[in-house]
Amino acid sequence: MGLVVVTVILVLAGIHRLTARYLYGPRSSRALVGTALAAAAAGLLLAVLVFPGTRGVLRLLAAAGLSIPLFVLLALVLVEFLAKSRRKTYDEAIVALVRREQACRNRIGRIKEAMQDLVQRQRGLEASGGDHLPESKRLNAQVDGWLQEEGLARVRSLKVQEWREQLAAMDLAALAGHRQRLERELEGAGPDRERSEAIRVQVALLELSERARPGDDPGRQIRHLDQRILELSEERRQLERELAETQDSLREWEARRRDFLAKDISLD
Repeated sequence: MGLVVVTVILVLAGIHRLTARYLYGPRSSRALVGTALAAAAAGLLLAVLVFPGTRGVLRLLAAAGLSIPLFVLLALVLVEFLAKSRRKTYDEAIVALVRREQACRNRIGRIKEAMQDLVQRQRGLEASGGDHLPESKRLNAQVDGWLQEEGLARVRSLKVQEWREQLAAMDLAALAGHRQRLERELEGAGPDRERSEAIRVQVALLELSERARPGDDPGRQIRHLDQRILELSEERRQLERELAETQDSLREWEARRRDFLAKDISLD
């Protein structure tokens, strides 16, 4: 008896949700009719299997008692599926905007770090009056530290030699372009620590190569750093504008989704 009461309460709750939360059109109504027919057939079959001794009206009553809960259950599954498909446009747009927002934030963070590094290098050159020997020592130590990892020294030594030869064949313009490519690769390396370290070593080798070029005066290096800082500043401003636009769009789509969910949901 208790099971029957619980079933009746659940069926009534399901019927209330079906009638009070959704708006039905031709397509969803046809789907519900098909669900009702399937539930009626399944209920009749269950009545034959569960109550084999019943006949006539009793069998119909048993079939109805089984069909109605089954129909409510199937109908709830159906309308939730249809509602989710209608909500999909909002969800996909919001997910895409959240990803875009995070990508902007990540890129802005990397630009800030790069600018801080460039400013420190610039201050070091200005403070030392062009004596960049300490910085060269730091770069060489970075390369040596990467080379000395146990078990990889031979392979890494060959790679460093190959990179040095490639850099030696480049002029200053080619080196500048190569630096930008390395910076993009570093951004794309993500959590791959080994790849990130290898790229940073290539950047260190590139800076050492620049410093070793004849006529490479400190003033030119400072001007080059100024230019790179300006480029990164402009890129940061563009990204901050893009971030603000993305956040505005995100708030708009979230409001539209809330409005959609606050009203009765049309299933067609």
